[in-house]
Formats: sequence, C-alpha cells, structure tokens
Amino acid sequence: MKRDRKYRLLTIILFMLGIGMFYSGFIDGARISRPNIKEIKGTLNTYRFDSLGRQRYDYKIYLNESSKSFQITAILVDYFNKSNFEKSINRNDTLEMAFIEIPGLIFPDRNILLSIKDNKRGFLFLENSFAVTKGEGDFVRFFSVIILIAGMTIMILPRIRRKAAANSKLSSESRLSR
Repeated sequence: MKRDRKYRLLTIILFMLGIGMFYSGFIDGARISRPNIKEIKGTLNTYRFDSLGRQRYDYKIYLNESSKSFQITAILVDYFNKSNFEKSINRNDTLEMAFIEIPGLIFPDRNILLSIKDNKRGFLFLENSFAVTKGEGDFVRFFSVIILIAGMTIMILPRIRRKAAANSKLSSESRLSR
C-alpha cells in the first residue's frame, strides 16, 4: 500500500513535469520561428543583470519606448557580451533589439531577446541566439515525450504486476483443487 502511494506520487510529478515541458516545447517552441521575430529600436531606460546561482539568471533590459521588459534567457547568457554592454552602454543610448514574444500560460508574457546592438557594436547576435533557442525547444519536446512515457509506464506497471500475480495465484489454486 505504501509502495502504491510512492508510485502514485512519482506518476503525478512526472505527468506535471511532462505536461509543462510538453507545453513549453510544443506550444512555446512553435513560436520560435523566423516570421515571429520582431524588432524594436529604442532608448535604454535601465537594465538588470542578476545571477541567482546554480545557472539561473534574471537578465532584463527596459526601454523608454516599451512598458514591457526584454529578457535574455539562461541559455543565451553565455552568448551575451555583458561586460562590454555594461562598459559601453549608458541610459538613453539607442539600442536595436530583435525578440520573440512568448505569451504566458503559467508565467507572465515574456519578450525573449535574440539580438542587441547599438550603432557600433553587437552584444548578442541573432543567428547564434536563434539557433540555440530553437535547439533548446527541440530538446524540451523530445524530453517531455520521454517523461510522459515514463509516467505512463510507472502508472501501468504495478497494475500489470498485480494482475499477473492474481492470475498466478488463481492458476495455482485451481491446480491444488484438482
């Protein structure tokens, strides 16, 4: 009985994780395409680059021309020239950025930055960012299917074992009664 609870809890966790990743990979991932890339040119209001530890980052750029923030995702942090950006960009400097809007189901809407440049320099490049972001979506899709299959297997396997044990017990009792 205690074992069944563990299986049930593990199944629920795997299904929740799998469904979340499935949504992220198939629904959000479908939005990561060339026609969905938008561009904005504006002046820098402020920025915030927070490292939250364990490869978690909260990098956001705010423009005077938009009420929304523009986010550099954790997978793109290594491609972003943060130190050069901080040294050379000041408030009200003009930036050109390319981004993709990802509507939020669980989390708020996000504007994922794919490129950032000023008049002279680039700090995040579209071709690299697009390829990395697209590849991450493909990985999430594949992994979500694996997790959902694992959850279904864990849910079904104990039932099959119980049924096999019951059939085995019935057949041994029928042999004894003969």
